Amino acid sequence: MAAIRQGERSYATTAAGRTGSCSRTPRTSPSTPPSGRQLAIGAPTTDALLGALDEFAANGITTVSDAGGYWPREHHLAWVRAAREGELNVRASNALWVYPNRPLRPQLLRIARIRNQAERQGVAFDQVKLYVDGIVDYGTAALKEPSIRRPSWAPGGSRGFTYFSRRKLSRYVAGFDRRGFQVHMHVWGDRATELALDSIERARRLNGAPERPHRLTHNYLVAEPDRSRFSELGVVADFQLGAEAIDPRYARFLRRWIGPRASSCCLSEALERPAP
Repeated sequence: MAAIRQGERSYATTAAGRTGSCSRTPRTSPSTPPSGRQLAIGAPTTDALLGALDEFAANGITTVSDAGGYWPREHHLAWVRAAREGELNVRASNALWVYPNRPLRPQLLRIARIRNQAERQGVAFDQVKLYVDGIVDYGTAALKEPSIRRPSWAPGGSRGFTYFSRRKLSRYVAGFDRRGFQVHMHVWGDRATELALDSIERARRLNGAPERPHRLTHNYLVAEPDRSRFSELGVVADFQLGAEAIDPRYARFLRRWIGPRASSCCLSEALERPAP
């Protein structure tokens, strides 16, 4: 579940605010035999969610966001069943994945139907998750300037690649924005960040300001002209500032890939400043 993976932990705990209480009693042992409710969905998915709920209760976390909704595998049903059976002890704003190799309209209709059905059970799947690029140390982050190294397995050359073309990303973002979804995009490289911001800007022109701000996650490299656009467009910058992200050893490692640009990674303070 994305909310408790290392890459997502900072958002879940920050969003929680650690208020309120969780009344659900943790199970005494991870080897508890699976109940009948686990068989319909699959024990690994359900066990992972129920184990996460125990962790949240133990740490006073009351609000989370699961960014890993693989709806073709019916992962969302674990949340629905937990709510229906009284196991859900958190407020959750969850995401369903949008696949670049699937047409927009069938996905939009299916995901909207899942959202509506889950809402009737008290579960919010009100976000969609799109991967715009990969990560720099795999050679897959979408960069404005070429990387120093290019592994033999990486597609897209030394500037990385994007899962969506500019036109396709704009269409998908505008379509889900129009349906009232909060759009959550993975962006690592500065070229990916620019594409994501461009797609949100176009959606605002077509649909007006969204009810809730869209969100870009990771934001390791943000070109200087794009830094003020977060506040101008009302976009949430979810930096995922875990210990590894700000470790000097990681910065040294990234210099082997992108040179001096590694010193400009995760400039959260630059985006906190008001636009001039």
